[in-house]
Amino acid sequence: MRGNYGASLRRARVQAGLSQRQLAEKLGVDRVHVVRIETGSIKMPKEDLREKIAAVLGGDPEPVGEAPLMGAKARLTDAIRDLTDEEAEGVLRVVDLLVRKNRAN
Repeated sequence: MRGNYGASLRRARVQAGLSQRQLAEKLGVDRVHVVRIETGSIKMPKEDLREKIAAVLGGDPEPVGEAPLMGAKARLTDAIRDLTDEEAEGVLRVVDLLVRKNRAN
């Protein structure tokens, strides 16, 4: 299975008890940058950022494969953590529509 730095970073961040926002602040980057790494939009951060990540988390997360379902649940949990109530309501509406569509098929 191909390595996934983002999934490894997410696991290390959660294990360290940090939100995406808290990690971003410690790294001196925007939270969106952390999101992009964790979701795979950025496959591998630049070396200087990896060094900062290693310093904050006590080591550079080793890219490892992940089970697709576990990865999806972790990404969903991270994605909703910092939403406003209004944003969360919008997500719930979309999830409800998807569930109903899936059950109809």
